[in-house]
Amino acid sequence: MSLPRFISKQLANPAGLIGRLVLNRLNKANHGMNEFLLSQLPIASTDHGLEIGFGGGGSLEHDPR
Repeated sequence: MSLPRFISKQLANPAGLIGRLVLNRLNKANHGMNEFLLSQLPIASTDHGLEIGFGGGGSLEHDPR
């Protein structure tokens, strides 16, 4: 398997040690953007959200209080 294909597969469906590293990096890269977005939304503690996109769900535990 070529390196670009391997990377593409890890980004599409992270697995194993490399997958955990990919998720960690994606969460770090997206953190600032996600925090800015969440700070702009009127989120209540009773609201529900769905994260769609690239990343490992690093903002799912965001506390709006």
